[in-house]
Amino acid sequence: MPQTRLYSPLLLLLIFSIGGCGSGDDEADSGSSSTTPTLTSLWESSFSGCGLNCHSASAADSTENGPNLTTKSSFYSSLVNRQASDYPNWLKNGNCDQVKFITPGDAANSSLLASLDQGYADTLGATYNCTPSINLHRAISVSLSAANRDNLVTWINSGAMNN
Repeated sequence: MPQTRLYSPLLLLLIFSIGGCGSGDDEADSGSSSTTPTLTSLWESSFSGCGLNCHSASAADSTENGPNLTTKSSFYSSLVNRQASDYPNWLKNGNCDQVKFITPGDAANSSLLASLDQGYADTLGATYNCTPSINLHRAISVSLSAANRDNLVTWINSGAMNN
């Protein structure tokens, strides 16, 4: 049987529950509805603990050859305008390699969201005839509150600025 590769923009989000990412409290995570979320606000509310247990160079869980999510800077540089095929030695469980993890201005075509949200996974999978890695994240209880998901979508659709 062929070896299965771990896929994720996405595994990143695997990050969410393993590293204690996100508070799960929609009210606390939603921030001001009148301002566009920033990378800093997303990092602090959802991703800051994510790369400590996985998605780091020292991880021994098959994420070490993929995106490095241990710092805000490496999170940004590893995901924005990058795709799984940029990490040829990374084991992944999906095959949407041609889709960028974060496509500035286009959340619907960002595989990071497809690894964390079933609706985005279904749409991306149908559009590209591929399988996103959402099942892996679901299996390890990675979750993203609705408010954090909406903030991530807004940030991406607003250009995914490094702010």
